[in-house]
Amino acid sequence: MNWKEIKDEITEFIHVVFLRGIRDWIGAGKVKGLRNVERELFLKYIIRLSPIYINKDRKGLDYPHNNFFFGEMPYAVAGEVAEKAEITKKDVVYDLGCGRGKFLFFTHLSTGSPCIGVDLLPTYIRLGEEITQKLNLPGIHFYQEDILNVDLFTADVVLIHGATFSKETHEKLWENLFRLKPGARFVTVAIPYDHPNLELIHQKRYLMNWGFARIYIYKVVNKS
Repeated sequence: MNWKEIKDEITEFIHVVFLRGIRDWIGAGKVKGLRNVERELFLKYIIRLSPIYINKDRKGLDYPHNNFFFGEMPYAVAGEVAEKAEITKKDVVYDLGCGRGKFLFFTHLSTGSPCIGVDLLPTYIRLGEEITQKLNLPGIHFYQEDILNVDLFTADVVLIHGATFSKETHEKLWENLFRLKPGARFVTVAIPYDHPNLELIHQKRYLMNWGFARIYIYKVVNKS
């Protein structure tokens, strides 16, 4: 292991164990209204004992358990992703497997784009809806639905955190990418997609809230 790898390992450990919450709180201060979201996410997570409810939700679904593990994108990384994907207020942004919706809140508040979050776990959907209502954010919508059943034709940007998805889920998502319109962007965390309609426009290794992961941003160049 060389010095750069050792340095990355130390940075990752310090960030994940000690600095995750601090980093997001600082990042939230750079976007108007985002610290209000971060505060609500924190309070609702503590009050609701979220892991208990989430595990209960998982048990009622006929899906591989790993499909419901996820990690959230830090606001600093979300800002660079939004820039590289050229997200504007004219783009409709989908987050498939959105969890608590942190990427959606950031993207809507920083770009003005309408955002749609889709997740099967009702705990996440209820939490997201309550925050959008309390903070008056009508441009963000949450839906409890199978991400494989979502019609992506109207999407301009699609994000997935697919590192723990099953092989079957990835294969079905691969087929659904044919529904994306030319010019749409597809952002995937950790898992590259070799698809005939996708052209890679950006990739980079980022420090996420669970450790380092590579993010891939594609543009749809053809519709078969």
